[in-house]
Amino acid sequence: MILDAKTAENAPVRRGAAARLRLEKAALRCFVRRGIDAATTKEIAKAARMAEGNLYRHFSSKEDLAWALYKDRLASFVALLEEDARCDGGARARLEALLGRFRRLLEEDPDTYAYIVLAQHSLLNRTPKGMHTPTDVVAGILAEGQKKGEVRAGSADLLATLLVGMVIRVTLLKMSGHLEGGAAALERELAGACWRVVAG
Repeated sequence: MILDAKTAENAPVRRGAAARLRLEKAALRCFVRRGIDAATTKEIAKAARMAEGNLYRHFSSKEDLAWALYKDRLASFVALLEEDARCDGGARARLEALLGRFRRLLEEDPDTYAYIVLAQHSLLNRTPKGMHTPTDVVAGILAEGQKKGEVRAGSADLLATLLVGMVIRVTLLKMSGHLEGGAAALERELAGACWRVVAG
């Protein structure tokens, strides 16, 4: 088959994008299973089926790769949470919609879920203060709920931190097999517990 000039020109770009995607998927698996500090560029490259030197065509270091993965996946997840937060209903209904999104990410992409949760601790110093997080989305819902008398008085940021901490801890225990029961039942129980913490 003869390629036209434009197709031939774009072929290396497509190959580069495909290689980067393969590298990111491999790094995500390695970081989740071994941790960012323990995972090596050699392991990541091997999992991606490429030479170790190719990693540096896309990222300046392992740390740069870890940060890019975290930043991009967190931003995508936060965008979904913001969409869910616009659902009809009061603060409780909106918080339950967010819980559903956490559960779906855990079920559909457990590596991304685990990475967002686990990487935040090791990358905390690199995270800029203005970076939007799930806690910010929850705090926005709570602040609006406080104005309507649905949510108790107090720091919306602190209350949001408590709720997100509860969700993360429960799902981590579920992932590790330390919590029994189906995801739907746990979600209902967690939703009730979260609401009791913040109800006005």
